[in-house]
Amino acid sequence: MIRITLVSYLNTKPFVEGLYREFFPEEMELDERSPSDCAKALMKGECDLALIPVAAIDEIKGIEVLSSYCIGAEGNVDSVFLFSQVPIEEIEKVILDPDSRTSNLLVQILFQKHWKQKAEFIPGEDRDFIRTSGKTARVGIGDEAHKLKGKFKYTYDLAGEWNKLTGLPFVFAVWAAKKGKINSEMEAKLNEAFSTGLEMLEDVAEMYFEEFGYTQKEAFDYLSNSLSFKLDEEKWDALEQFQEYAEELGEELVQADLQGKAN
Repeated sequence: MIRITLVSYLNTKPFVEGLYREFFPEEMELDERSPSDCAKALMKGECDLALIPVAAIDEIKGIEVLSSYCIGAEGNVDSVFLFSQVPIEEIEKVILDPDSRTSNLLVQILFQKHWKQKAEFIPGEDRDFIRTSGKTARVGIGDEAHKLKGKFKYTYDLAGEWNKLTGLPFVFAVWAAKKGKINSEMEAKLNEAFSTGLEMLEDVAEMYFEEFGYTQKEAFDYLSNSLSFKLDEEKWDALEQFQEYAEELGEELVQADLQGKAN
């Protein structure tokens, strides 16, 4: 049996449905967690394969990226935002999302490299987006953030801003396993499952739109237009650029500790 951990968002449901169609129930065990908890599960050996935030790739020892698929975007992703009541140049503080290392690092990179502005970054303890006010902005991710994008005077799509900065797509999460844990035969079967799921986006949208608070049309548009699932060469280039920027910022970055809370 293969133990698989992934996030419980609409964007992973094509993978989930593909897995259900290619694996018998006794062949796999699916566990849904927050993005940061997926990384922790892999680090602690609680799963064999996990969809992890790309910010965690270099922080978990002895892992390798598997599969030809990911969670990415060619431009606006429509579910990872910076919410603010003032424009970028007036923001003084940014509350980070407690569930997403990658988005938290991305917004800090954008402030320095793209917007060229300074702000104080504060680890978030909750996801109460509505409390965003004054000159304090907040990072928001996922389906809940998607529903709130029109509630603030300024909403910045972080993947779209990254594309403006680099001309590249962005990768939020990849499939990873401990080295040697997944053989080539199993990897091929996983890729087949993911491919199967991505061929049924219309069905997935119909199955899950209500659960995640979308209309059926919104869910299909999000899955088919906002997201890009193929881990191609251009996305590998984007991964390398993201890691290079993160290394340049180094100790200036406010990060989340995989061992526990944000620090």
